[in-house]
Amino acid sequence: MSFAEVVQPTIDLAENGFPLYDGLQQRLASDFTKYTELYPTTGEIYFRNGSAPQTGELIRNPDFGAMLRSLCKAEKQAQGNGRIAGIEAACDEYYRGAVAEKIVEFINDNPVEDASGVEHKGMLTVEDFAEWHATVEQPVSLDYNGLDVHKCSTWTQGPLFLQQLAILKTMDIDTLGHNSADYLHTWIESAKLAFADREAYYGDPAFDEVPIDMLLSDDYARTRAGQIGALASREMRPGDLGGGAPEYTSSVSLKTTAPRSA
Repeated sequence: MSFAEVVQPTIDLAENGFPLYDGLQQRLASDFTKYTELYPTTGEIYFRNGSAPQTGELIRNPDFGAMLRSLCKAEKQAQGNGRIAGIEAACDEYYRGAVAEKIVEFINDNPVEDASGVEHKGMLTVEDFAEWHATVEQPVSLDYNGLDVHKCSTWTQGPLFLQQLAILKTMDIDTLGHNSADYLHTWIESAKLAFADREAYYGDPAFDEVPIDMLLSDDYARTRAGQIGALASREMRPGDLGGGAPEYTSSVSLKTTAPRSA
């Protein structure tokens, strides 16, 4: 698919609008002052009539649609050199063209207050945009009952979903009845185990050795499945990969400052 084909549904929503759903409506209504005073350009999108929109009202963002169309135009002009050249031209228009320039101009012209009330301009420069490139990598994958499921590597938390699937694959969860109490209990407990392993073992594979093959192995999944009992676990329980299960501890440091006269 071309870039234009991929983003066309987004352009349609931006230009023609989407019906506001309850959750977003409540968020906008509760943060009305925030989006009209601190972030007025956001308020211009959502509060066009000076008040919070109602559920079901169409929300449009024509400027966003126009930006995407500019990327599509750049792609079209370069497509004579092939699909990849077209996609790269769209990327260049964003990161090394007018879009990057407008972002940098905006964040410098519109300082934002921090929690202390001090205003700061943005720190990004056009050079930052121009020098940035996405990393292309092989996904981490799992065969789940004939379906190939792919996630980004352990620099994200994506593989914990694969760990969860690996555990559930050993447990015949379908026999529990979809969304039954036992089904949901098993699903949630498998997620707890996967999250515990994330805290203990995950990291950026460019800088850390992450035992992802072992974490996704059938033997390890069966071991973890055996740790799911009838009662909900209240502990963080990372698994044992051969050197003993690591202890999970956490700490919070709070630093406060006050004037000397306080």
